[in-house]
Amino acid sequence: MAANTGTADENCFKFSSVVHGFHVYRNIWSPKLDEVLICQRDVNNSVDKHAVSVLKNGHTVGHVPREHAKIFNFYLKRGGSISCQITSKKTARGVGIEIPALYIFQGEKKDTEAPPFLLKESK
Repeated sequence: MAANTGTADENCFKFSSVVHGFHVYRNIWSPKLDEVLICQRDVNNSVDKHAVSVLKNGHTVGHVPREHAKIFNFYLKRGGSISCQITSKKTARGVGIEIPALYIFQGEKKDTEAPPFLLKESK
């Protein structure tokens, strides 16, 4: 379950959520506690035009949850950056396996003030 951590520094906003799709990438990635990964727009994704990939060493190892992807994608498109810190061991929920993570938005102050109001806790 995603939760708004409510922490916004001058040029940073942190958001607790998960990395989706571990079941697809488990042969190329083993999550490690506190590991930091990079988020990037997945412009070649034929299923979701707003998809955002989570990358390790330039290789996709998961995706941002679909319910948050449009906001993440827009933020990245505006020139901000988003990193993903693994916060716990894998947990199962619904279809596939999710990895708990903290997403860290960095960029212009005006842009890091917007995500707290746009990203809501998942139900």
